[in-house]
This record gives sequence, structure tokens and C-alpha cells, in this order.
Amino acid sequence: MRYSVITPIKNEESYIDLTIESVLSQKILPHKWVIIDDSSTDNTRSIISQYLPDNEFIELISAPEINIVEISARIAKLLNIGYESLRDKPALLLKLDADVFLPQEYSEFFVSEFSNNPTLGIASGCVDYKGTKEKNHDNSLTRGAAKFYRKNCFEEIGQAYLSRGWDTIDNYAAQSLGWETKKYDIYFKHNKEEGKKSGLIMLRYWTGLYNGRVPYYLPYFIFKIIYYTFSPPIIVGSFLEFIGYINSRFINKNRPFPKKVSQYVIKKQKEKMLNILKQNN
Repeated sequence: MRYSVITPIKNEESYIDLTIESVLSQKILPHKWVIIDDSSTDNTRSIISQYLPDNEFIELISAPEINIVEISARIAKLLNIGYESLRDKPALLLKLDADVFLPQEYSEFFVSEFSNNPTLGIASGCVDYKGTKEKNHDNSLTRGAAKFYRKNCFEEIGQAYLSRGWDTIDNYAAQSLGWETKKYDIYFKHNKEEGKKSGLIMLRYWTGLYNGRVPYYLPYFIFKIIYYTFSPPIIVGSFLEFIGYINSRFINKNRPFPKKVSQYVIKKQKEKMLNILKQNN
């Protein structure tokens, strides 16, 4: 199975060469790699340009003007633009961040998994941040930084949704259509800490906004913010997440996700709470 890669970038001069080197070291190279630049003002473009003459499958394109402020939604839009720019769309698509370093066997591993499982729609590895490997507790929710899609699945869910949390909700969208989504115990290095651009405080507020946009089942959401009360930033984070949830669910009432997908998410949350209650009893 062939695959293409889409990488949205903006001012990634500190990491992009490492990402490129990791892709070039893959045992199975991509058919096409579209790097879509969102008006970088540093040396990102010049670094990428050094690799272009010897690697014809890499294409550096400039993003059109996008009237979206929210970072996550903007990245989703860039991914969709990059995907539409592909004249030949292979069976698999890898959305790859510009601050990720892949192990040599990463693409080979997922090409094999998708080839052997025709119902696998979305898949990723786990994150290794500065030597700390995440525990794969919920292996049905994939990581957005180095994430494979089956082309048919990506198109059936309507591509990437223009909202924070799109790379979580697309798992539920795929599941609701009968696709499997899976996170495997193969680790890629993420060189930047999650939430660095917005900061930990704003990250919690934006998370609340996303939860309200779904919208999350209210008892499940309350349980979640209580559970994370003592996660940084302590207390303040849960309070801001609550404010974000109230704002998006009851005031702005922004609903960027398909209704059927939202209903599926709520169903899964109710099942999860019921299972917790049964275990406690």
C-alpha cells in the first residue's frame, strides 16, 4: 500500500530538519509528501528547500489566506488543503507534525497493519516526550501528531473538522461508521511539549470549549474536571475548563461536529460512566 504525507508548518526551523531526516530514513518512503507552509517568517522554508532537489516526492507549497484564528482549527484546514492538493491520492494518508521524529520502522509498521486489517480506518503510535513514554491506556484514541488515515475513512468522515479537538473526535466519527481506530505501542518522539503555543492555562480553557462544542455529556464532563482538579495548573485549570464548556455549550452554541458523531460520543461516555459505577459496586 502506498501512502502520502501532509505536514502543516509555521516557523519550525528548530525541528523541521529532524522531521525530514526521520521521514527520509523510513524503510518505506511516501509516494508524496506535501509540506504546506502557513506564512513562516523564520528559516523554515530555506531549510526545507535544501532537501527538495534530491527528493522529488517532497513538495513545499504555500497556504492560501485562511480566516481562522484558532490554532487547531487552522491546522485542520491546512491538512484538508494539503490533501486536496494531491493529484494522486494513495490508499493511506499520514498527517505528520513538523516537530516529530519517527522511528525507521514507523511507516512500514502501519502499512502492514492497514494491509492486514481492511476495517482499520485510523491509527497512530504513542508519544515519547524527552524520554517519557506515554502509557497506552485507551488504545482506541489515536495521537494526532503522527497519524495514519485510510483514504476512504478520511473522506467518509468529512476530512478534518475545523475545531479544537478534531483529531480526537475523528476517531469517534470513524467508529460510528464502522471503522476501527487504534493506537499502537510504537513510539515516536514529539520534540515540543503539547500546549506550548497556547500555554497550559489556555490549553485547559480551549479543552473546555471543545468539550462544550461536542457537547460532552454533562455528568461525564463534571466527573472529568473533578478528576483533573490537581493536574497543572491546579484548580485554576479545571475552573477555566468549566468556563470554556459553559461558554461554548450554552452561550455561543457552536456545533462544528456532525450531530450523529456527537450522539455517538455521548453514548460512549454514558457507557463508560455506567462501567465505572458497576466496577465500584
